[in-house]
Amino acid sequence: MPMRRFSRGAAAVAVVAATFTACSSSSKPGSATPTSAATSGSGSKTYSGVVVKVGGFFSTSQFAGADIGAEARFARANSTNELNGAKIDYVGTTNDPFDPASSLTAIRQMVGQEGVEAIVPDLSPFNNGQFLASSQIPYVGYAFDGTYCTTSASQSVWGFGYNGCLVPNDPPYVPDAYANAYKEFSTKLGITHPTVTIISANNQSGEDAAKFGGSSAEGAGFDVVYAKGTVPQTVSDYTPYVQQWMTSANGGQPNVVICLIAAQCISIYPALKAAGFKGYFYSTLGDLAALAKPLAGSYSSALYNPAPSAAYTQMVNDINSFKAGTALTPYSVIPGYLAADMFVSAIQQVEKQGKTLNSTNLQEALDHQTWQDGSLAGPTKYPQSAVSPTPSCGALIQYAADGSGAQVVEPFSCSYKTYPVDPKLG
Repeated sequence: MPMRRFSRGAAAVAVVAATFTACSSSSKPGSATPTSAATSGSGSKTYSGVVVKVGGFFSTSQFAGADIGAEARFARANSTNELNGAKIDYVGTTNDPFDPASSLTAIRQMVGQEGVEAIVPDLSPFNNGQFLASSQIPYVGYAFDGTYCTTSASQSVWGFGYNGCLVPNDPPYVPDAYANAYKEFSTKLGITHPTVTIISANNQSGEDAAKFGGSSAEGAGFDVVYAKGTVPQTVSDYTPYVQQWMTSANGGQPNVVICLIAAQCISIYPALKAAGFKGYFYSTLGDLAALAKPLAGSYSSALYNPAPSAAYTQMVNDINSFKAGTALTPYSVIPGYLAADMFVSAIQQVEKQGKTLNSTNLQEALDHQTWQDGSLAGPTKYPQSAVSPTPSCGALIQYAADGSGAQVVEPFSCSYKTYPVDPKLG
């Protein structure tokens, strides 16, 4: 599968739907156990002529523009000599086939035929952690793949997320992901423990998402009355499910519904409203103009700081300088940019330590860094973030009731709190 460049299509709800449906079921199939370089490699790869050959790996239809975000950041690093003579050569993007076996074949070709020495940005749910570690290929991206995760703060991973491990298979604890939501809803309702129903897909990762999300919400202060993965991938009529959710709080409506089925939330929200739901609806789709009308009045989260800042302005300028008019899509362009910034920061760390720029030293830098891009994103502290996002950072947004757009209602903040997994949930 040759590497290729592609042009970014316009963001549309259909693309968002496909993107997040895929992400919601990614943790199990792609969760090969990471292997450390110490046990799998045969010596470090020293990058020739201090030029690091980097390629992107993601679905080019579902994450259109992720390469633009990454290349924009690399372009600034190269043009301003941020890396003291070292250069990042972005050799192109390989399309992720969204299948474990086919994805492995594609990755092998990237490494063996294209000579890729690092994968940035990586937005695949089907990375083969064992192959990439044995080949000493660091990969940095949007970490919704189990190979980014470990059950302890070990130093064996070669995959690093700008926001830490997002889809653990068996975490020892969960992050404080709903602190902002709890603050907003408990204040508005005047209730110390608002009731919350958490809905997810009827597959293994959906059940896990309900259990882990429910545990996090419980820790934040919610009264979790329902947290289950029951919704099929294809639903023609949500009525039977809506009836369950509408009576999940001891026969009555919950105060809050948290929807973790991504794209299906777009259909679930109006179905709940049609049934008379009066509470607050929360999804994880983020701030996207295409969703302003279908999700009008609802809440969502952002894993970066959407408020104006010097770092936000720098990102906008970098991307516009590289390709003017690029939309800052929260599921592709922005993660691509932030992953590239994390990679650039790791190279800088190797140089500051006076070490040779090779694969072992770069992996070590990634696995010991506390990455932050100004006030835009982070801090993300490794190796702890391979277990759970450390700290857990985000902002709470609300779509305007008239469908005109979204605004930040709880500013970007971070929490180091963690909570145990409640085995009764999911």
